[in-house]
Amino acid sequence: MIPLHLVTGFLGSGKTSFLLDVAARFKDRKLVFLVNEFSRHTVDPEQLAFTGMPVVAVRGGSIFCRCLVTEFLGLLGELPGRFSFSSGGPEAVVIEASGIADPRSVESMLRESRLDRVYRLASVTGLADPGSFVKLVAVLPNIRAQVLASDVVFVNKTDLYGESEVRATEEAIRRVKPNLRIVRTQHGRTDWSPFAGEHAGGLAGNYGACRDPHFACAAFRLPEMTDLDQLRAAVAQWEDRVYRIKGRARIHEKVHTVDYSPGGWNIREAAGESGDHRLVFIFHPSLEGELSRLGQRLRWEAEEKI
Repeated sequence: MIPLHLVTGFLGSGKTSFLLDVAARFKDRKLVFLVNEFSRHTVDPEQLAFTGMPVVAVRGGSIFCRCLVTEFLGLLGELPGRFSFSSGGPEAVVIEASGIADPRSVESMLRESRLDRVYRLASVTGLADPGSFVKLVAVLPNIRAQVLASDVVFVNKTDLYGESEVRATEEAIRRVKPNLRIVRTQHGRTDWSPFAGEHAGGLAGNYGACRDPHFACAAFRLPEMTDLDQLRAAVAQWEDRVYRIKGRARIHEKVHTVDYSPGGWNIREAAGESGDHRLVFIFHPSLEGELSRLGQRLRWEAEEKI
């Protein structure tokens, strides 16, 4: 059977960096990546595509919700025949769940679809950002579910935080799952092999609702020149209700990538000029009106709402 590795972790925890590290360490293996984007506008799959490995994107919600589960299972069933290598099908499949996913239904999903005859769930890993985990795990049940589903949790970005924040994150993880293996990492880099073992099993969960009451999504196309100062000031006032902002914007005559999570901002000059100037927001639904008014004030064109 084909080993299946599921990667979980809340928005901004470093899942894409972790996947890029897996792709680099196993570049000689025949891997296929299946990436779940909560937004209909993909952001991360393009980065993985540069590795040269096959990447399939599932957009517009969580693969563990009722609205996407049929599409997800259909794609998963097609992968062995869709991607052929010189010596046969893929050696392993890596799935990146959306950052808002509750993955506890993965075992029953494979069993009910009979894909457990094709795939072996080798491992489930989680990633945690010390800048936001302790605060968010107390209010967002999906983060707790991600820890419960994991065989190991990587406390990532330890180069950005002090020992007290990292230790508090580890203690919060152990309160959810006391005997869970926890490993400190930086930039998503590990020496752990996700395909060799066997998932501990015992997960139980239901498919999520199509509209999770904790999350909403919106996308805005931006004007050619964007001043992000007003956005940063607004986010500072919105406290913990903005979970992720990601995209590209032209700032001071140069294209920049914009990435925000509760752990902080990362705005840097983009490698090229191509690509849409768009920001995707994932936020608490109570913020919808305020975000819409900000977009109107900045003359952003609203494109998406989930």
